[in-house]
Order: sequence, then C-alpha cells, then structure tokens
Amino acid sequence: MPRSQTSRWALAAWLSLAGVLYLTLLPFEFEDHGLAEGWRHFTALRPGGMQAADRQQWVANVLMFLPLGFFWNGWLQAGVRGRVAAWGVGLSVVALGALTTATVEFLHFWIPDREPSLLDMSGNALGALLGVLAWHGLAGRRGGLLLQRLRRGGSQALRTGLVLYAVLYLMLALLPLDFMLSWTEVAAKLSGDGWGGWRAGGGVDDLRWLLLRLLEVLFTLPLGVLLAMGAGRRRAGMAWVAGAMLFGLGLGLLLELAQFLTVNGVAEGASVLFRGMGVAAGAALFQGRGGLRPERMRPWMRPSLSLAAIPYLLLLILLNLGGQGFSPEPAVAEKLAHLRLLPGYYHYHVSEAAAISSVFLHLALYAPLGAAIWLWCWGSGRVPRAGTALAVSWAFALALLLETGKLFLEGLRPDPAGPFIAAVAAGLAWGVCAWLRGVVEGSSGPVTVAAAPSRGAALAFPGFVPDATGTVPRSGHRCGDPSKNGAAPGRGSSWEGRGMPCGGRGAVSGERVMEDMVGPSPWMIPGVLLAVVTLALALLWPVAPGWLAVGTAVYGVVLWYRPDSAWLLIPPLVPLLDLSLWTGWRYLDELDLFLLATAAVLCLRWRGRAGPPWLPPMLGWALVALALSTAVSLWLALMPPPPVEADTWVRYTHPYHGLRVVKGLFWALLLFILTRGVVRSPGWLLSHRLLPGMVLSLAVGLGTVLHERWAYPGLLDFDSGYRVTGNFTDMHVGGPSIETFLVMALPWVLLWVWRRRSAAVVLAAAVLLVVGIYALAVTYSRGGYLGLAVAAGVVLTGMIAAAAASRQRGLLPLTLVLPLLVGGVALPWVAGGHVGERMDRVEADFERRMAHWRLALDLRPPGVVPALLGAGPGAFPGAYAAGNPAGRLPGNFALEDGALLLGGGDSLYMNQRLGRLPPGGYTLSLQARGDAVADLGVYVCRKKIRYSFDCHHARLEWPAGASRGEEQTWRFEHRPGPREARGWVLTLAAPAASSPIRVEGVSLVSGDGREWLRNGDFTQGLRHWYFSSDHLWPWRVENQWLEILFDQGWLGLLAFCAVLVAGLGHLARGALAGHVTDACLLASLAGVLGVGVFGTVFWSPRLEMLFYLILLLGVAAARERARLEAAPGRSRGHESGRNAPPDAGFVRSQHPDHKPAGRC
Repeated sequence: MPRSQTSRWALAAWLSLAGVLYLTLLPFEFEDHGLAEGWRHFTALRPGGMQAADRQQWVANVLMFLPLGFFWNGWLQAGVRGRVAAWGVGLSVVALGALTTATVEFLHFWIPDREPSLLDMSGNALGALLGVLAWHGLAGRRGGLLLQRLRRGGSQALRTGLVLYAVLYLMLALLPLDFMLSWTEVAAKLSGDGWGGWRAGGGVDDLRWLLLRLLEVLFTLPLGVLLAMGAGRRRAGMAWVAGAMLFGLGLGLLLELAQFLTVNGVAEGASVLFRGMGVAAGAALFQGRGGLRPERMRPWMRPSLSLAAIPYLLLLILLNLGGQGFSPEPAVAEKLAHLRLLPGYYHYHVSEAAAISSVFLHLALYAPLGAAIWLWCWGSGRVPRAGTALAVSWAFALALLLETGKLFLEGLRPDPAGPFIAAVAAGLAWGVCAWLRGVVEGSSGPVTVAAAPSRGAALAFPGFVPDATGTVPRSGHRCGDPSKNGAAPGRGSSWEGRGMPCGGRGAVSGERVMEDMVGPSPWMIPGVLLAVVTLALALLWPVAPGWLAVGTAVYGVVLWYRPDSAWLLIPPLVPLLDLSLWTGWRYLDELDLFLLATAAVLCLRWRGRAGPPWLPPMLGWALVALALSTAVSLWLALMPPPPVEADTWVRYTHPYHGLRVVKGLFWALLLFILTRGVVRSPGWLLSHRLLPGMVLSLAVGLGTVLHERWAYPGLLDFDSGYRVTGNFTDMHVGGPSIETFLVMALPWVLLWVWRRRSAAVVLAAAVLLVVGIYALAVTYSRGGYLGLAVAAGVVLTGMIAAAAASRQRGLLPLTLVLPLLVGGVALPWVAGGHVGERMDRVEADFERRMAHWRLALDLRPPGVVPALLGAGPGAFPGAYAAGNPAGRLPGNFALEDGALLLGGGDSLYMNQRLGRLPPGGYTLSLQARGDAVADLGVYVCRKKIRYSFDCHHARLEWPAGASRGEEQTWRFEHRPGPREARGWVLTLAAPAASSPIRVEGVSLVSGDGREWLRNGDFTQGLRHWYFSSDHLWPWRVENQWLEILFDQGWLGLLAFCAVLVAGLGHLARGALAGHVTDACLLASLAGVLGVGVFGTVFWSPRLEMLFYLILLLGVAAARERARLEAAPGRSRGHESGRNAPPDAGFVRSQHPDHKPAGRC
C-alpha cells in the first residue's frame, strides 16, 4: 500500500477510535468514587437477559464499533503477507475493540446516568468483529474492481453506485433492528402509537411529518433509476412507470412490515405510498433522461436555485426556530449560562432512535445546501477544486446562525452538534454531485467546465445517445421518419391524429397550437411556489390526503406534457370533486387544489403571448374594470382586517366570506391569462378541449343526479318534492347551483351533435338530452325552467340563422323536431306531481321574492361610497343577520374555548357525515350545558345534503346553570335495508326558540367499540362538520344583478353589464351570421343569466369560474375565426352541416394536402 494511502488509513483509524471514546464517555462528567469501589463493581457484573428496551441500544453499540474494526484492520493490514498473518491482525483488532469497550464500561461507573454492562461490551466487540469481516469482504480483487468501476464513470459507475446505495438504503430502512420476540410485545405494539394505517399516532408535527414523507420520495428515487436501468430498452412508456410504482409499493409495504415488527420502529401506510411514488419518479426520470442534456439544464440552474432558496430557507427557519411559535425568550443570559457547548451532549439524554432520527434529519436538511452550491458553480461554467471547503463553511455558518437564533426564542435550545452535522452533510452532497458529474461525462477527470458544449455534442446521460442532428426523439424514433409518427408520408399530422408532429408539441391544420418551450419560464418562481403549496395542502387535507396528493401530482404531470388538457379536465371536476361535507372547509375545496396545480404548471410552461390579442378591446377593458371593482370592494370590506376566530372560515356572515365569493372570477381570469401564454389557438382549444370537457362534465353531473335520485326518493317519485343537488355542496343553504350547471352544459351537447353527426354521437347526445331535461325537471326550480327556455330559444334562433345562411332548408325541420322530441319524452314524467304545485304558486312566490329584493336594497349601507362600491363581496348574509326586521339570527353558532355554541333564532342543523353505517346497536354520548334549560334534537338520518330519510331521532334536555358539561346518552338500534347502508349523517338541531346550548363533546360508538365521529370534541374547530338550514332567504339576494349591486355598488354593476354586453354581443353577431358554435355558447351563457333572474347563480364559485371561462374562450375563438376569414385569399363561410370541416370557423390549413385526421 502506498505511503499516502497508509496515512489516510491511519488517520481514519485514529479518528474512529477517538469518535468511539467521545461518544461513549459523554457527557465527560465524573463523580467522586474510589478506584477499588469501581473495580469491585466492575468485576461483579453478570450476564443478564436482553429486554425489549435494551435491543435498540445494543444495535447502536454494534454499529458504533463497526468503523473502528474496519479502519484499524485496514491500516494494520498494510505490508502483511499471508492469510494467517492477515487473520492474526484481524483478531488483534477485535481484541483492541474488546479492550476499548471494557475500558469504557469500567469508566462508566464514574459517569452519572451510565452503568457498566456486559451486554454493551458484547455489542461493541461484535461491531469490531463485523468491521474486520467487512474489510476482508471488500479487500483484494473485489474491492479493487468495485473502486475501478466507481472511478471509471459512465453507466457502469452509475449502476455500481446505485447498487451500493440500494444496499445502504435497505440497511438504514430497517433500523433500529430491535425486532419483537414475543406476542406480548406484539400486543403492546398494536395498542401503541408506533403504527397507523395512514399516519402513526403521536409523533412529530405536521410540517416535520410532511418533510419526512417527501424525503422518502427523494431517497427511493435512485431505486427507481436502478430498476429502470436494469430493464434497459426492453421497457418504455407509462406502463413501465406504473409497474415501477407497483414495485415501489411492494417494497414500501415490506419495509413498513419490517418496521412494524420492531419494538421502537414506526410503521405508517403513508410511507408505502410515498416510497412507491419515489420509485416511479426515478423510473420516469430515467426514461426522460434524454432531456437532461447539460446545455439544456445550465440556463435553468441559477434561476432555479435562486427560486428554490426562498422555500428552502423558509423551511429551515420553520423547522429550526418555529417549534414554539416564535415567542421571544425573556432570559437569554440565563439560557446561555446553562447551555452545554459539547457537541452531542443533548443527544446523550435521549433514546438512540431519537438521536439517530435527529442526526438523519439534520443531514437531510443541510445536504441540499452542499448540492446547491455545487450546482450554482456548475451553472456559472466553473466548479472550483476547493469547493468542498466552500460548501462545508457555508453550511457550518448557516447552521451556527440558526442554532444561535434559538437562544432568543422561548422553548428552544441550541444544539452544539448542529453546525458540525450540517458541515458533514454539505461536504458529502458536494462529493456526490462531483461524482455524478464524472458519471455523466464518462470519466473521472476534473469537474471544471470551460464552456457550454454544443447541442448534442456530449453524452447527456448514461444510456442516451442523440441522433445525427443532435435532437432528442420524444417517442423513441427519429423525427425524420413520418411513418412512425402516425401520419402518412408527405402529410402533416395533428393532435387529432394518432401521432404527434415532430416540429412541436402539436399542430392543427398546419399551424402550431402550443408555444415552444425554450429556456426557463419568466413565471418559474411563482410556478414552483404554487406547486409546493399545492402538494403541501394536499398532504395536509382533512380527508384522503394521500389520494389527493397522488391525484394532483398525476394531474400536474399530464398538464406538463399537455397544458391545454386543463380545459378538458377541469369541467368534469366541477360537478364531481367537492368533499366539503366531509372536510368541513367552506372557503377552500378540492377543485381549488387542482386549479392551484393548473396555475403552477401553466406558470412553468409560460412562453409569452405571441400573435394578435385574443379579446376585443372593449371586453378587455370591461374585464379590467370588473376585476378592479371586485378587488376594491373586497379591500374596503376587509379594512381594517377583522380578527380571525376559530369559526371564521366556515361562516357566511363574516367579512372574510368575500374571499370565497370572488375566487371564481379571479380563477377564471388567471387561468385564461396563463393559457394565453401556452396555447396559440383559442379556436382549437375550444373545439378540441373545452367542447369534449363540457360534454363529459354534463355526463358526470347527470350521473351524480341519477345516483342521488335512485338512493333517496327513487327515480320515478315526482310527488315527494325532493329537489336534487348533485355534488354541489354549497346548496346546504339552498341556491341554484345544480340547475345553473345543467342549463350551462346542455347546449354543448347540441354543439357536439352539430359538429359530429355520426349515429353513435346522435344516440349518445339524445340520451344526454333526455336525462338532462329529466334532471333539470326534478330540481323543481322555476328559474331553471326559465333558463332552459332562454337557452332553447337562442339555440333555435342560431340554427335557423345557420340554415338560412347555408341555404340548406332541410336542416330547419331537424332543428325544430329534435327539441320537441326530447321534451315530448321527458315532460310526461314530470307533468304532474310537485311541478304542478310549484307552478300554481308562481304569483305568490313572485310577490315574496319582490319583497326580499326590496329588503336587500334597504339593507345596503348608507353613503356615497357604499352606493358606488358596494358593501363588499359576500356581504349580504352578514347584513341580513344584523338588519332583518324579523330579528332572525341565521347561522347562529360559534366556537368558544373548544366548545360549540348553538343558539336559537333561526333554523340551524350541525351535521357530520358517517358514511356507511352497519346494522347494530349504537350509543350517542353528548356532553353539554346551558345557562337556562336547553334542549337539543339529535338525528341519525340518510341524507345527501339537506333532505333527510329513515331517521333515528331523540330530544335531549339539560338543566340550567351547570358549571360544567353534563353527559346525556341515547341508544338506538340500526337496521338499514340493502339500499340504505350508505349516506348516513349525524345532525344536531337547535330549536329556533331554544336558549343557547354549549356542546363540549359528542361521541357515537357502535357495539364493537368503534368511534364513528371525527373531531367530536371540536379541538380542530369545525373540521368534518357542516351546517345547513331550512331558511334560505338570508344567504343570497336571489337575483344576480341585485347581488352584484349589493356587493360592488353601481360601478361594479356597470362593469358586469359591460362585460356581458361586450362578450355576449360578440357571440350574438356570430350566431346571427350563421355560426352554430357561437349560438350554442351564447345559449349556454344566456341560459345561466336566465336562471340568474330569480337566483344568485354565482353563489357557487366554481360555476362562476366556468361561466367566465366559457365567455372568454368563446369570444377569443370567434375573434380568431373572424380574423382568419378576413385574411387575404379567405372566403367567408358558414358552418353548414356535414360539408363543413370539423374545425370550421377555427384554425384552418394552409397546406394544400392537409386533411383532418379526425373530428372532435
């Protein structure tokens, strides 16, 4: 062995010995005992059994002495010849380990809280022996070949490094290795907090738990790369990534089962999912390695790191300094005086598992800093040779600063070992990055970079070879061969065809649809921040966090490759995805998560606005005016900011309710603006994405309505008066959401038929129309009927105009007969029953509505500013509660000191969904009290949102003046039928005339001891609870124009009317000119406004967003069509039936041989 290597082995050997002595003699505090007394105590030691609590420490002792055996044996083996001599040296090293541990254990007699132990000595000696055996296993030819492969670079080095990493990962994942050995220990594990189906009980706070789960994704990512490398070129595509996901789930399941079988290990179902995600991400990364060329990544590097520094530093501050809420420390000098500056001192006072977890967490926190410094230098074109010292010093300084900050915050204590662990982490990360650079370059040379290599000139990633032109084939073939792109030679291809064009992300009729992706997006910083916020929110969601995290991640991946798909996928989510009744959240719902993900991806894919403006100037300025009016009204309503209380985010009478009301408009504007920077053709987007998205949305919405009718009143029950709601949970206090959605979506079916007149499409459309009119009929909403009549009138007018313009009179009977046939099939089902009763009350109900409108105008605040700018978005419920002449108190509930206060004054029900309730006996316990005699109705019913069926009910009463809550119980037998197993809800009903009652806890327990309620003690506010009411007037003005007048004043109303005039007027001109697309869009929007005559249609923010998206994209498509028709050489045409191309009125081909590959 060369002298330099011998010196390094000697240094490592002495450092390992010093480390062992340092760790075993902590805290270096010795008591005053005699030497003879210590010797007697030491010689009296006897072997004892290993208890469950001792196994963890014994494993730690084995691991602690393993480096000592390895490095001492490696040093002393220098110059030794012969197997006998080599093993003699090994035995000497084991003896050294035994002597060291015996000396240390003898000294433990003088150290407080330490005790000599033969068990510890056996573990230490075994660790030294395993170190010697490990050296012999890696020495010689095997070790040399391994090092040679690692230093050589290229794919061999990467594969070898990943194999070593996989072995190390599996070893560390099994820590602490203290496996259970008896059924008693298994029973204790089952009854403890060391495991959980999703998350283990107790444990760390939400932020640390989320960080640990994300680290699991990061740590398993190399395993996915290794798995994909092993498959080679035999597997490709998303199916293989899905297979890698299954492999990762299986691996995660095995590891969590192993953790469950240990005494101190923690097993969580979430870890299985996140490990699977990590393996799948690694496989996907390897498959997309062609895009990881250095010259492509280098321009992104410094902007990306500058962006990542913001959340990274924020995370460091929160994890290091935010544990106790950033409360200032009143006694800094006293804390400093009691601080022990010995590194590792505070690790000594906790368990081995806690100490190891703390060290690993600090390594994971500061390793990104070392990697970021290396990437920053690489992004500039030069990596300094002394960069390791640079990374180590930066990490040490940052950690020292954060640890010092703990002196000034109450409840925190600096950790002297923190800066040293941070330095080690950063140094290791720098070394790994430098090694990976050598792997990519295929050599072990220096890592300096002189200049950016030319496109395709260097190896981008092991296994990737660019083609002759230096471009990267997207689908595993060269772009020069059109036969492999799904298009015939000599013809262009489009997104309608079976392949993708090589020249870009997609094209329609000879024009590009998607903007090219070159260099980093200028919106990259907000994009990454939005992505982080989305993932964090999904993982902290009250219901199904794992599924939501996976769903938003998959959705984000789809949008990354097809950003325009947002307009296809968002409409079906509108009637489908709303879990507010389960979460209890009213201001933020699951659709917002997907909209956040959409905004994040579109920000990252933004490439600027090329081409002419999408919107006419009049509409653009009207939108600006409406947005400013909304923002100013909201600002005035929230200034000064009212205090945030425990029930703020579930109340409609609070000023913050305006945030919920305005989000629909601003979501629409944001998505439209971001789409403008990614998609070039609004006409293509409308016909190929929004049209099928709206048809699919209607199908989904009708499915929810049919299921609701089947599960509750019955499909053919037209006498009960049950009004469907679908999945629009904002109808818990009424509202026109379901009829608004149906009226908005039905005209799109006619447009679908018009553009695709195949027999299958006509049949499917007829079914959708029949079921749609049935669904609208059973809403029993006269406003919905009016909206349908308006929409039908607009569609018929537009089709007549199209037939007249195309001189195809044979189309006129079709346009008249089709609606008549549909109406004739649907109306006999609903001609009688509750519909007739509703129609008989039209005059009386209209008078009541007029009185309500007059009351709303009287409740407006006085003064010039409120008249011009309104009372603030969403202000009507609060104004009604404060000023209605009847003295009603709608939504009279509050949270106070962890208890729910329910008051009288109006109809109020507090609900929690139970889901499927099996047959059996149930006991409800309710702890409450009141200042006066109070009673409370308790119901367990089947309920969708408002209407109840098959109820078990009781009325509980409490005496007056109790100082603490008194518990009342109610037992009932539950025997549901086969169709009545699901949809059960617990309801607490406070009578309108009852005195206030303070509910301190609710519990519903079945006969097997299972608790069916979540957050029954209200410690999490009203999470999982929602309120409903039978009194629907307090929540809306019930006229969309008057609602805007109340909220935003005359300026807001004028801006809203200007948007309608500019937008609908543009579509009306197109409809009268014979464009059926404009007619159907106009029908959709006009029908919604028809419903808005007698209802506040924007009560649902998701429907408001969809309304504005349809309006903006429809006008943009019509404007694009007009521009193309006015271009030189273009003839004006009309959509005239089957002879019109599928993209008539949209982007058309300039290539003489172009033929559309399919229809929308």
